[in-house]
Amino acid sequence: MFSPHLFDHKYDIDHILAALCSPSPSWLETRTGTITESENTSIPTSHCFCIEPLPASFINELLNNPDLTGPSSHLTDTEKSTLNHLLATTTVQGLPALFTEGRPGGWLRERVKDAALEWLDTNDLIPPSMRHINRNKAAKLYASRTIAIEEID
Repeated sequence: MFSPHLFDHKYDIDHILAALCSPSPSWLETRTGTITESENTSIPTSHCFCIEPLPASFINELLNNPDLTGPSSHLTDTEKSTLNHLLATTTVQGLPALFTEGRPGGWLRERVKDAALEWLDTNDLIPPSMRHINRNKAAKLYASRTIAIEEID
């Protein structure tokens, strides 16, 4: 049974991460969660999405990430050094191979996952029950201040 009012998109986040790090665009078909190199024209366009690979400048963005450059990072100096070395010697296509490299690899995976979540959000592919997870909106909420106005007797 299909209803246009129900969220019926399927996908695997690991497949999206791989597509974002691939050398060429991919197509996500959300009826089955399949990713292909070419667009499937036999399905509705509401369930077919083009995934453009991350640009080469993504590596530079990672090198300038506050977690890597700032003093308030959760990374140790050794991990920062490892990440700087890894990023200096890889491309966007080489990132998935680094995801298993301990904490630095996990950090890289999380940054690509942030890009994937942004892509999913942009394409309205986050289920309604999970939309509160949008990290950009959550960051703004955490940064907001509350002021209590009290009457003076």
